[in-house]
Amino acid sequence: MSSDEETLIQADGFELAIIGVAERIGMKPCLAYSYEQCVQILTQETEMSEEEAIEYMEFNVCGAYVGEQTPIFVHEWEAYDA
Repeated sequence: MSSDEETLIQADGFELAIIGVAERIGMKPCLAYSYEQCVQILTQETEMSEEEAIEYMEFNVCGAYVGEQTPIFVHEWEAYDA
């Protein structure tokens, strides 16, 4: 395991939604999470509705920047409404 992988930043409470490690040119690797699985975790482990969980994800999770290794949240292709 490289030193970059040892210092990957995790989104608290969403460990089961990790789908891998993302690499971006000129940047350190970061964790990649399934957006839909994160929403599901929020609805199952809190009293949030799906709408509330999505709003929480957008504002508090996806909207948080914690440095170059900020995790990314990936929408499943089937769930993405272009």
